[in-house]
Amino acid sequence: MDLQTARLNLVPLAQEHSPALAALYSDPEVARYIGGSRLTPEETSSQVGRFMDVWDIHGFGQSAVIERSSGTFIGRVGLHPWTDWDELELGWMIAPSHQRRGLATEAAEAWICWSLEHLPADHLIAVIQPENAASISTALRLGFEFERDDQTTWDPVSVYRRPIRPSVEGPDGGQ
Repeated sequence: MDLQTARLNLVPLAQEHSPALAALYSDPEVARYIGGSRLTPEETSSQVGRFMDVWDIHGFGQSAVIERSSGTFIGRVGLHPWTDWDELELGWMIAPSHQRRGLATEAAEAWICWSLEHLPADHLIAVIQPENAASISTALRLGFEFERDDQTTWDPVSVYRRPIRPSVEGPDGGQ
């Protein structure tokens, strides 16, 4: 399943994207927000394999973000199920050379629209390291609101929540 925006093509992340993703992960500014360590090309390939498994199981997952004008791989964006929390994360990562242009927001908005049409979920979460001000700003622009601080297996995180459907609860909390 491919998604397209005015400036981007979003295609399922595949092994062909591993070298470009590994190069992105080697950037210290990127690595600090994905657990603090740079992933090797082998670790990146293994991670892409897991992302591909998510696509096979759920019919959604992480997309390669390809700039339409140049055909350049500039990041990844997409949905990830957090089984420990029974929630669905919308995550994004854009190369520093392409940040501050609204591309993460544009790509994430495409996934939000897709989710509204295709998923029964009533909300999405964004799992962000508390010091990642740029990602927090993107989340807020996308309509996410701070929900809680939590802990993953590698880092403390802040969890932001965005409804994708109106609540069906009445004013007293009942249905």
